[in-house]
Amino acid sequence: MSAFSRLRRREARAPLSPVFLAVATLLAPALAQAQADAAAPAALERVFVTATRTPVPFSQVLSEALVLNRADIERLGYGDLSDLLRSTGAFELARNGGPGQTSSLFLRGADSAHTMVLIDGVRVDTQSTGGAQWESLPVDMIERIEIVKGPASAIYGSDAIGGVVQIITRQGQGAPRVAVGVSAGSLRTGSADASVLGSSGIVDYALGARVEHSAGIQLITDPGNANYNPERAGYQKHDAIARLGLAPDAADRVELAVIDSHLGAEFNNYAPALGTDIEQTTVTRLGWHRDWNADWSTQAAASESRSHYALSDGSYSSTTEIRSYSLESDYRPTRDQRLLLLAERREDHLVDSSLTIAGPGAADRTENGVAAGWLWHLGALDLQAHARHDQDSEFGHANTGSLGFGWRLAQDWQIVGSVANAFRAPTVYQNTSIYGPLSVGAPSLKAESGHNRELGLRYDDGTSEAAATVFHNRVDNLINFGASLACASNSYGCYANVASAVLQGVTLSGSTGSATTRVNATLNWQSPKDQGTGLVLPRRAREYGSVGVQTEAAGWTLGTTVLASGERWNNAANTARLGGYTLVGLNAATSLNALVPGLRLQFNVDNALNHVYQTAAGYAQPGRTVTVSLRYSLGA
Repeated sequence: MSAFSRLRRREARAPLSPVFLAVATLLAPALAQAQADAAAPAALERVFVTATRTPVPFSQVLSEALVLNRADIERLGYGDLSDLLRSTGAFELARNGGPGQTSSLFLRGADSAHTMVLIDGVRVDTQSTGGAQWESLPVDMIERIEIVKGPASAIYGSDAIGGVVQIITRQGQGAPRVAVGVSAGSLRTGSADASVLGSSGIVDYALGARVEHSAGIQLITDPGNANYNPERAGYQKHDAIARLGLAPDAADRVELAVIDSHLGAEFNNYAPALGTDIEQTTVTRLGWHRDWNADWSTQAAASESRSHYALSDGSYSSTTEIRSYSLESDYRPTRDQRLLLLAERREDHLVDSSLTIAGPGAADRTENGVAAGWLWHLGALDLQAHARHDQDSEFGHANTGSLGFGWRLAQDWQIVGSVANAFRAPTVYQNTSIYGPLSVGAPSLKAESGHNRELGLRYDDGTSEAAATVFHNRVDNLINFGASLACASNSYGCYANVASAVLQGVTLSGSTGSATTRVNATLNWQSPKDQGTGLVLPRRAREYGSVGVQTEAAGWTLGTTVLASGERWNNAANTARLGGYTLVGLNAATSLNALVPGLRLQFNVDNALNHVYQTAAGYAQPGRTVTVSLRYSLGA
């Protein structure tokens, strides 16, 4: 099996359906019922970081954004980040089998590599095929996940064409809190985790670890498939985190965070036989924050992320190391204005057996960036502007910017809009492997670029929220692999800038509830098309979304989530159809304090209707699964 074949196996990117109409119909009575007994007081103003790179009130976030908090993560019970993000209704998932298998997530129809991933502000990416290894990212010790839809390169630089996902881990505070949990369920799946959080004097700490294993499912069930294998492909995953903080005074904070996640997942090799993917993601960050006064703060950080992929037989391996150094300033010249300044350096290092230049299987690249942002909140009007310049050692420079406005029409109504451009640099592998132009002395690939505009209307009365967003994103210089393109002496082809796409659509979202019941929904209608052929991009549906209901009754917390997706095409030629699907998830939890103080019992049923579906042609997905969990917590 060639190195290119292995890489391509890893890449799972790729009128309204009755299923989707059923979900939309289900929403109306659920919203009405929750609104009828709405009695919860307005919550405190939420704070959001990722949209501007600094904390701002959620009401002043002009991008389309959403948050998954700790309670959401525990309630849904997913051990796989891809499933967790899909449950929001914002992402489409394409996966070569069940949890642990190669996964791609599409946000607003954008390629999986066009969604930037941060863990506590540290960029996670691979310089082989590009994008994060979603299946190996940790879910333990997450405090919340912030999601920004739409371009953000003017703030973060390369990668953020489709949006940003930031995983923010837990921070210790107050008296020590200890928690241990175990779970067991279908497919011989089991997990165990432990954590301790707290603070003492000027030191705070958060430590956690988790292990998970599963016998998995049979990936390819068609005996006529050349890769058919009757064996189930299981996986083992373990991760650990240590986050330590030191605050010697009220103005300063120093923090060290180390996160490590390891995944070993079996897959159908070409023999056919089961092979094993080995993936590891490691993040390290040392940061310092200083409040000089009430109006001015600075932050400096040095970080490294390491993404490793290998086959257990040693026939192929690839390791990406990204070192980043940044200095940020947040200054308020007036009460209503903020000036943000940033200087950043990124150093990419790739070790891959398919590289041909810059030494024995290794290549390096640097990227220096400077950025500025201006936020102005003046009564009913919010204005935001960001600009950034990046200089890349391979492809040259990129200038990005964004302009956004928010206008409060009335106390509960706001109209928002923005224009922005973005880019993603070609990966080191795409440029310098035997499939890249630099291997034969040709010019570097161009950066992929995006140009986005969007307009939204929002409603928020403190109890109920609703939003409608219309977006249009044109992505040029898309890097594709083509067998007809010659770049080296191989029989497969090479990478080249050969395509462009238009991603446009409408998103409707809303939530409402009472003190005991909450209903939320996200529905998407989109048209992600190849601009040259007019065909729909692979593995993207015209319509998809989710509806969730959560309530409390008789000492139990009960919930359901309904996910729906329309039909998709598995290939760029739009000749292989993937059917639409509806997935129903159920969860129930109760306190067992009467038996053991601090003990909690939870049940999760995924794909409760046992729907048979595929997100990548030929690869099965799990049927109905049941998981039972116990969690014991001690401390405040």
